[in-house]
Amino acid sequence: MQQRTIQTMRMGYEQRRCREVVVADKDDLDASHSLPLSLSQARPHCGFPEYHILDPHIMSQSAQSLDLNWLAYLLYGLYEESNDSHPHESQLYLNNLDSEDRVLKHYATILDSLARLLIYEERNQVVSIAVVLPELTPTSQGPAEFLVAHNGCVSPQVVGHLKTIITLLREARLLYVQEVGDRGMPPKLSIPTLDASRKSGLEIPLIEKLQGLERSLHRYCWEKERRRVTKDDRYGCFHRLVDAVTGVSDQPANRTPEEHTALQSLQEASSTHRAALEEVHDALFIINQLLSEDPDARHAFIPESSTALDALIAAMRVVSHHASDKSLKSLWSLCDRYNEAVLARRQAERDRYMKLKASQPPSETQSNDKKLPHITPTFSTERWLLKARDFSQISRTVVSSRLAGLFEHVTPEVSPVSVKQPKQEDFFVSVEKVTSTLKLAGWKEDDIEEFAETFVDGLKQRASLRSGPIEPSDDGTFSQSSVIHCHCECDVLEELHERSKSKDRQIIPYVGVSKLSCALCHLYFECYREATHSTICTRGTHGQIWPWITPTLLEDEAMDEKIKTLLAEKLKGKLVTEAKNARTRQRASQSTVGFVSNVVETPHQHAASALEAMMKVIKAKTG
Repeated sequence: MQQRTIQTMRMGYEQRRCREVVVADKDDLDASHSLPLSLSQARPHCGFPEYHILDPHIMSQSAQSLDLNWLAYLLYGLYEESNDSHPHESQLYLNNLDSEDRVLKHYATILDSLARLLIYEERNQVVSIAVVLPELTPTSQGPAEFLVAHNGCVSPQVVGHLKTIITLLREARLLYVQEVGDRGMPPKLSIPTLDASRKSGLEIPLIEKLQGLERSLHRYCWEKERRRVTKDDRYGCFHRLVDAVTGVSDQPANRTPEEHTALQSLQEASSTHRAALEEVHDALFIINQLLSEDPDARHAFIPESSTALDALIAAMRVVSHHASDKSLKSLWSLCDRYNEAVLARRQAERDRYMKLKASQPPSETQSNDKKLPHITPTFSTERWLLKARDFSQISRTVVSSRLAGLFEHVTPEVSPVSVKQPKQEDFFVSVEKVTSTLKLAGWKEDDIEEFAETFVDGLKQRASLRSGPIEPSDDGTFSQSSVIHCHCECDVLEELHERSKSKDRQIIPYVGVSKLSCALCHLYFECYREATHSTICTRGTHGQIWPWITPTLLEDEAMDEKIKTLLAEKLKGKLVTEAKNARTRQRASQSTVGFVSNVVETPHQHAASALEAMMKVIKAKTG
């Protein structure tokens, strides 16, 4: 098995842990690009910002072109410009964890689940987590240590909940070891929660402990669970898909050939796949009802009560079971194909309508305004459903021999990673500066200045919408002020880097994150691995770009400089690529205006009796 762990540093750690780190976070870099204060708060931050001004009248053009925060600012501007007219299509890239390194893969799954289960806010919250293995010597047994960072600040609520999870897991592990005793190989737990006693033969105290753990997780994550189900109308999208497959809803007259083909494939799926699709749909219906903020929709269930939690757990278990079934992967791929076809049709309708609207006089535009159908951004059905597995995934650590060392000897410690103070940066923007930066980045096209003019106009318009009218200076320069903080996975990476200098203990070379990293964090991790010859990674990236500030290895200036040199080249290359893509979109926007449909699809509403029926199914399955 390939060596994947890195030696970690213990000596002097307590002093480092207490210091105020000034590392760049994902949000910091984004905001430092050009984000106004209102948008930079998309991720909350703590403390008072530091101030840093990038003035083109002071800096040389060569220095400007190499300023990483300026490059990131431009990249975010290009991404934002694209999203103004086209909803983001996820450019998913997942790291291919070495299949031979079963330990790393196992830890990666657990750390990602833990990070997601530490989220308690409905939105705008990100958590990263890593683990330092216990110190085991012939004379002593030190505790494992969990490093946790929260975007923008250290959250006592996140730290407290992680300690609760660890305590419950340790207590359950000790009960498990006590009950297994000399019985040899431990029994497998498919779902170690409410129904585990029937399937495993384990005693009641352990089952009650696991039940308490799972209830605690759901109670803490209640708001975030609602968001995961309803985000971007994903539940509505899945609901309409099943209605289309089962023939409950009428199909639009202007359905495209791609849409028809994808729907036909779903309708011709095997009876097993069709049954699984409908069971997941019904379970999601109950989950959506239980998490609803509407009292009538909850059918007398009190939010976060034991009764509601048990019903929620039972429905989640149905989703988790089917999402984990590898034989259903092709079914979820068919769902993605159908959703993508529907999205393409709706986006084409919207584009044609907006072009038609732009070509008409204002008086005609007002009289012909139509309600456009909601467009759900593309998403992976399988990945969406798999998030229901986080709860049972954590419970399974109790019976994992690979994770036994974390909990059996000494209670693990939880160490919040210090985060740097958010920093305010003022970016001075002009056509000349953007043109010069693009040239120095390697774009040699003749129409570069024409593109820069259009791009800068867009930056100015978006800045005006967020912070009011902007008056450029006499030379055409305008400024944007942004408060930014370092993305939390980069904070954790810096701490892991410090620990890797010692031979006393080992780290797991993985940073668990509650959501996939942004494209710029992903680039930074790539550069870090290349510079250090290490393997530390996250699960991957969703390809989106957010306000971002460059991380800094405060305790290792030489390595920090090496990483930033690599990062500068990657950012310049990405800037040229994204600028060319933006120019292509600008040219495409001049295309012909066509017909737009009036069809607006309305989701079919389940009757209240569906709740009763599904609860009977769940009860029959779980006991």
